[in-house]
Amino acid sequence: CSKYQQLDAQHYQINPTVAEQFPKLLQDNSDIKGILHLWGINETEDLQTAQKLGCATALHLVQALVQAGLTNVIPMWLVTQGTQNILDAAEVVQPLQGSLWGLGRVISLEHPDLRCGRIDLDPTSNVSEIIPSLIDEVFSDENEDQIAIRQGVRYVARLVRQQKQKFSDEQKSIKPEASYLITGGLGALGLEVAQWMVKQGAKHIVLTGRRSPNETAQKIIEELEAAGSKVIVLLGDISTQDSVMKILETISASLPPLKGVIHAAGVLSDGVLQKMSWEEFTKVMAPKVSGTWYLHQLTQDLPLDFFVCFSSMASMLGNAGQGNYAAANAFMDAIAHYRRGQGLPGLSINWGAWAAGGMAARLASEHQNRMQSSGVVAIDIEAGMQALGSLLSGSQSQVGVFPVNWSEFFRQTPTAEKIPFLSGFVPSQPSLSQKFSFIEELEAKAIPDRMELLTAHIRSMLAQTLGISDAKIGMGESFFDDLGLDSLMAVELKNRIESILNVSLSSTLLFDYPILKKLVNHLADDVIPIEFSMDNGASENNVDMEADDSSIDNSSRFQEMSEDDVVDLLAKKLESLGG
Repeated sequence: CSKYQQLDAQHYQINPTVAEQFPKLLQDNSDIKGILHLWGINETEDLQTAQKLGCATALHLVQALVQAGLTNVIPMWLVTQGTQNILDAAEVVQPLQGSLWGLGRVISLEHPDLRCGRIDLDPTSNVSEIIPSLIDEVFSDENEDQIAIRQGVRYVARLVRQQKQKFSDEQKSIKPEASYLITGGLGALGLEVAQWMVKQGAKHIVLTGRRSPNETAQKIIEELEAAGSKVIVLLGDISTQDSVMKILETISASLPPLKGVIHAAGVLSDGVLQKMSWEEFTKVMAPKVSGTWYLHQLTQDLPLDFFVCFSSMASMLGNAGQGNYAAANAFMDAIAHYRRGQGLPGLSINWGAWAAGGMAARLASEHQNRMQSSGVVAIDIEAGMQALGSLLSGSQSQVGVFPVNWSEFFRQTPTAEKIPFLSGFVPSQPSLSQKFSFIEELEAKAIPDRMELLTAHIRSMLAQTLGISDAKIGMGESFFDDLGLDSLMAVELKNRIESILNVSLSSTLLFDYPILKKLVNHLADDVIPIEFSMDNGASENNVDMEADDSSIDNSSRFQEMSEDDVVDLLAKKLESLGG
């Protein structure tokens, strides 16, 4: 276990899994102007070491920045090399750090003021070529936050709608003389997949899970066997190499050749990053990260027809409260690309929420309501299975399948409109009257009456989030956590307040102002640009930002500079930004 210590003027030793060491690092470097997270380009073949260097350090840095109140001061860039498929799947050479991109997307949602960007460097580049690209991005005035550099060309990420493709003669068939493995097969979604595969002609299905099938699962298994299929249940922890080896050995010894893998195992343990421990993080990572890795390693010599990872839209879009889940699924995405680059079958499907089955269906009712109100539409089982059948015959490595009411999505998550990745889905003519209706309502009130209206409105939003009546909140002296507001609800309430005020608020808003009266006073005094008092009008704090006219074309200049010269230039540039 590494102890925290300063090795010299600019070098520190730190244990990536010890959260308490990161605030100390910031305290000892209080004048920093930005963070370049380069652990993501560390070349290691050990899976767990890669996750500690990547996700653990990013998680603990974010927590330390929030604790120090520096999220709106210090931008942070997560840097990887060869985790993203840009030109060809063969360029994905470091899939172990793919999880960092999923985590980064959630950091951007939970802490938009941190301006967390992701950069994937060309895996064929050397150090002298990497440094200019990094400096160009760090000091760019653009708001792009998902960038890849390939062969000297800069690429940015955009979500695009995939046109439906017709599959007929080329559609991959399910073979009766083959075996098929479904991990997480005893869950509701896994059983739906098993039923679909049997309808397609599968005669040998292997279902894995950590616990014996419940009554419902056992009944479905009996129905599948009555239909003429052999269903084998193998219990084990898919996140351990021994369990995966035993499962595959059993199939090899007693069943027809394995021709397809559906990896649908997973667990949920939601929570905001600010309060999440590394242990909670790894609990969710295990089945999807370790499980996917061991399945890949132990089947890569088998002539599979398909290797499908059931990923989530959380890794593609991010989802507040699911940093661990998004990271785990982003790892799956990277492995699918990596396998394709190795000439192996690989497909990662970023599913949305399922109408029945799947982990979203097991959430508490209030969480399901929260998801539905965000604009995410549940996937019908039959439609989802049709999509699975079509995608099995496609050439893509990664596809998202998630019905979304985009207008409602952006209305409920206004900060998402500023995410470049989603720019193709932002309504071309947003309803300004809808966005500004509450501000106009406040302005229409006499100044002495505005505070009462604001208080009533925020109280109502708080009650709606908590699922209680306004009367139970009282006059605003109760602490939010005493009322039952958890960290995920705090994110939801913050997003709702942002929506009606059309502003970006601190991710720690509800923790900084934990009772209604303090929250309303803060909004009136510091956020809403209208007067709430006849004798103490709100003053506007206008900060003049002077354009930096000293920007230069770094690409040609850096070629003539030594690494020491580049470091000196970077230090001077950061110093100038600090004033």
